Amino acid sequence: MLGRSRDEAVQALLTAGVPAAPALRADEALESDWLWENRTLERWAHPRLGDVLGVRAYADFSRTPAGFQRPTPDLGEHSSSLLADLGFAPDRIAALLASGAIFEPTHVGSVLAKSARTGNDNAALSVQ
Repeated sequence: MLGRSRDEAVQALLTAGVPAAPALRADEALESDWLWENRTLERWAHPRLGDVLGVRAYADFSRTPAGFQRPTPDLGEHSSSLLADLGFAPDRIAALLASGAIFEPTHVGSVLAKSARTGNDNAALSVQ
């Protein structure tokens, strides 16, 4: 195999009956028909960043479909809710916000990711 290109080596292995597949570079993976057809990749709409490309979970189950249910959080987006979940009182959280010890982006709201890929009904919920 020495001296052969990656594609030549993979083809030689396949011709010899050896299961093989190329290791893809990032740019190749994002353009791979096989990965798109097998729903490994998904384009979805982030409420602030616009269209984002991501890798879905590697398995789909009938009662727990994979895909982007919510956009990735921005820095500080869940500060108040996390502290509330940990038992911090609302007045303490307000004081931490006022002092600048914690912060939340101004756009924080109840937004769900929206799949930008057609025919991907299991992937995500609509933006509300």
